[in-house]
Amino acid sequence: LLEPYVDRSKGKYTLLVYDEPVESPLSRLKTLGCASRFFVLDEAIRQGYDDALMVSSEGFVTETTFANIFWRVGEDVFTPAPTLPLMNGLALSFAKQGL
Repeated sequence: LLEPYVDRSKGKYTLLVYDEPVESPLSRLKTLGCASRFFVLDEAIRQGYDDALMVSSEGFVTETTFANIFWRVGEDVFTPAPTLPLMNGLALSFAKQGL
């Protein structure tokens, strides 16, 4: 399942939009919520993508299979709503603090 690291900084990084919500009571737990994420990542790679954007049952982007999503507009940093079923990671914590 694990592949050697390949530096993709000189090329495109492609994302599959995985439009089937992966939600369970375990979604927020890194140790127990990973099994479904490996399935989604494997599906993305099988279809020729590098990773997948995951969405909530309402259709909101929550994260990739193993990375948080955040974006910046000017000086403002935005993250998915904390009420969404997402895994809180270190990058998301730093983003919420405004980097």
